[in-house]
This record gives sequence, C-alpha cells and structure tokens, in this order.
Amino acid sequence: MEADPDVRGHDFSAELEATLLGDMMLARTTTLGQSWRRSASTIARDGMDHYMIQLFVEGGMETDHRNGSASVGERSLVVFDLSQEVASQTSRFTNLSLIIPRGSLVDALNMPDDQHMRVLPGRNPLVGMLIDHMMSLERVRTSVSVPQAREISAATTSLVAACLNGAMEGRTQGKEGSAAAQIILVKRLIERHLGDSAFSVAQICQMAGISRTKLYSLFEPLGGVTGYVRERRLRRALSALTEPRNQYRPIYEIAAGCGFTNESAFSRAFRQRFGFSPREARQQGNSALATPGGMLDDRRYEHWLHHL
Repeated sequence: MEADPDVRGHDFSAELEATLLGDMMLARTTTLGQSWRRSASTIARDGMDHYMIQLFVEGGMETDHRNGSASVGERSLVVFDLSQEVASQTSRFTNLSLIIPRGSLVDALNMPDDQHMRVLPGRNPLVGMLIDHMMSLERVRTSVSVPQAREISAATTSLVAACLNGAMEGRTQGKEGSAAAQIILVKRLIERHLGDSAFSVAQICQMAGISRTKLYSLFEPLGGVTGYVRERRLRRALSALTEPRNQYRPIYEIAAGCGFTNESAFSRAFRQRFGFSPREARQQGNSALATPGGMLDDRRYEHWLHHL
C-alpha cells in the first residue's frame, strides 16, 4: 500500500486487529486514505489464494481490475479473489474483512472463478444478512472459545456461499441461466483436467454435451476457451511455484503437472503473463517465508494468513 505525500506528512496512522476464527480470519482496519495494489509479483511473493469479503463501515473505495472498475460505498460488500490482480484507492475508512481459504469455499460456490471484485449492495436481503453477521462477529470475536470458533467458521462459510450464490440469481434467468449453468459445468470439467496436456476442445464438447460453436460462444466474453484454459494453467502453476512444500520440486515437473509439455514454452508464457520467470516466482515465494525479528517487523498477520 501507499499514501499520498500530503497524507503521509500529516501523522499517518493505521490500526489493524485480526482474529482467527476456526478456518477463517476476521480483520478490522481503520486508516487514512491510501492506494493498494495487488500485482502479479505480489501474488507470487505471498502465495495468497483466498477469498476476502470486505465491508466498509465508514468510507469507500474505487478499484480497477482486469475486467473493469468498481465503486464501493458504505453498507456494501466487495469480494476479492486474492489470486487475481487489482488496484484500489480509498478515502479515510474503517472496514471489516472476512478472509476464507479458497478450499473452504470453492466447492460451495456456483461460479467460483467469477467472484473477483463483485460489489454487493446491502439492500439485497442475503447481503444484508451477511453484513449483520460480520458486524456481530466483530462484537464477539475476542470472547469466543476455540470450539465455538470452529462452529462459527462453518456457519459463516455456509452463509457466505448462500449470499454469493443467491446474489447472482438475477443473472441466471431463462437463456442466461442455461448459459451460466453450462459455463459452470465446463469450468469444472476444465479444472479437473488442467494437468492433462491432451485435454482438447473436442473432449470438452463431448463431456459437456455441447457443440463446438456453443462452447466458443460461451467463452468468447472470457477471451476464448483456449485462453481460459491457458490462464487457469498458468495461475495453478504460479500457486504451485510459491508453495513452500514445492520449493525443491523441479520446475519442469510443476509445468507438466499443470498441462504444459514444453518447459521453454511454459517459461515464455509464464513470463508474458506475469512479468517474471517461473524461477523468479519461486524465489519471491520463498522470500516471503523469512520472518525477520524486531519490534517493527511483526509478521503474525501474514503468518496466520499463510496457515489458514
């Protein structure tokens, strides 16, 4: 994050309180206006692959991302997919952030890859329920026991999934609903076969029961089906390269596990997409594991996030 020089020059302050609740984290942040950018290199360094649902109690935010821009005000929720890039600018604000690992939520979402930078207004009943729930969690978070936190975590994840799925109802009527269901089916097929380099458009059509023309039409807004598969493979490779457990695993083996048959072609595609090489991604990921000592370098928040 960064702040304008005039803001930094006038007693800049920020306060962050974070509480682990079972398999998720709730954080309250109060600070002055700032800019925040999550770039491909940042993603490589920290390896975060979580959903973050954010509620602005005071203030607001303007964001830019790969698919457009968005404005977030008070009494609205915004959803971040932390595996994707975003840039934002805020006013003075207080917000609550609910951070949930992808693995805890992804299977319960109808459209897990289409959540990034969704803005959900509080007038929607389900969104309003989730907002009230997040504010209730903020009030009780320091007094719950560990067993209670586990129960709260499971219930909250279910409510988040219901909210994110239910808030998409208006997009899935008639023909649009049929197309959305087909996209969900195809995306899940692709996800299951990302490591299969021979997985083809013909196989997708056969397994999904749709024509090639229909498949191309469905994925045209997403940059085409081939481009979508390539993007998912590259993002899986980025995640694997920054995993501590893979720090000694050969890069060619990771590439092969993500459906790439040629290491050189993989490296070129990876650099073109993220702006750095697979080897550099691994180095940046490993550097995030270091935890320097010192009173002014408290890394507990990062450490907790890594271990959610």
